[in-house]
Amino acid sequence: MLYTAEATATGGRKGHGRTSDGRVDVDFSSPVEMGGDDPGEFPDVPAFSAEGYHEMSAGMLREMIRRTAFAAATENPRYALTGILWELEGPKARLVATDGRRLAVMEGAATAQGGHDTKGQTHVVPTKAMQLLERNLNDPEEQVRVCLRPND
Repeated sequence: MLYTAEATATGGRKGHGRTSDGRVDVDFSSPVEMGGDDPGEFPDVPAFSAEGYHEMSAGMLREMIRRTAFAAATENPRYALTGILWELEGPKARLVATDGRRLAVMEGAATAQGGHDTKGQTHVVPTKAMQLLERNLNDPEEQVRVCLRPND
């Protein structure tokens, strides 16, 4: 055995630690600045300004993503199979995913605002984007606004 002593620490991240024999005596502190890229180098996130959109609960959307994303293909040259089809019509939202063998479909309640409708349009969202969205939907009661439109 090289070294044995009892140690006590107080004060948490901005505290002090000491061994019973006094051989180790240290102050703790949090880093002043965490590393990373300068936020000023990134563009501002635009405000949601669509007049026509669908509104639904975050809990419902999260469950819809969870129940469909697993069926999307992970490696396939046909891009439509590696994403999730998202449809918004009237009072409902629908997500559809397939890998050519499995098919997952889930519908949920959504409220159309401003006459928003995607009937006749095809919106395939990459699975990774949907999974990131799912991870950010923390409050199930929060209302999420969704506006799907053709590429400009």
